[in-house]
Amino acid sequence: MRTLTAGRRSPLAALTPDPRGEARLLLAGVARIARVGRVAVVNWRRCHPDFPTPAAGTTVHSEFDRRQVIEWLLAHDKIAVPT
Repeated sequence: MRTLTAGRRSPLAALTPDPRGEARLLLAGVARIARVGRVAVVNWRRCHPDFPTPAAGTTVHSEFDRRQVIEWLLAHDKIAVPT
């Protein structure tokens, strides 16, 4: 697991609880957390068989479990934990 250097803000700090009680993300939400484009997330889905499977949604607008996505991003060094 990598950590951030002092003075840098973690992408995890931008996460806020979902007021509806749902913890689902679209591809754009995953991209926003990882600070990459949506196309990068699509490539991760294609190249990494362990990328979380959609929890809901349609084939076009898949929704992913927020907790699984964050665990995957941390495990693959796509985001860092603040020190």
